Amino acid sequence: MASTTVPDLPEGLVAVVKRDCPTCVLVVPVLERLWSTGLVTVGFGLMFVAWNGAANLDYVQGQVPYLLSGTLPGLGLVLTALTLALVQEMRRLAAGLTSRLEHLGARPEGPARTPVAAPAGDQRVVATAATFHSPTCRVVDGRTDLTPMSPTTARDQGLNACRICDPAAAAA
Repeated sequence: MASTTVPDLPEGLVAVVKRDCPTCVLVVPVLERLWSTGLVTVGFGLMFVAWNGAANLDYVQGQVPYLLSGTLPGLGLVLTALTLALVQEMRRLAAGLTSRLEHLGARPEGPARTPVAAPAGDQRVVATAATFHSPTCRVVDGRTDLTPMSPTTARDQGLNACRICDPAAAAA
């Protein structure tokens, strides 16, 4: 018998799905959107019924109960639904940002890069498009598009010194 996996559902959300259905993973985002949309619809429906009931009466004492019993709960449902939608979107964005940061933090596979050794009397730096760095700077670690040059040449080309490794101070 083949092993089956059940998609992870957010806490408190229950869904009935087929265990072997690969498209059932799509059920979770749809249910999340339907939940918020349903609450907004019910909230506006309550407000409509309240205002419609109040419009049929021409005296204030009869209108107030309609407005209080329909408008306030309707407004509460709409605000709750919008809060749920906002929180869900923030969680989705945070998860995407977290995965991107983990991807950026991962070191590339392969041999470790050894720093470029400069001769004793000749201080060398490596240049990127706008800055120059010490060969051991963590900002340029693992990059292959670097141009070795002297600090004087880098300054003459209008490049700025890295604020992390400060190769200008090391050359002085």
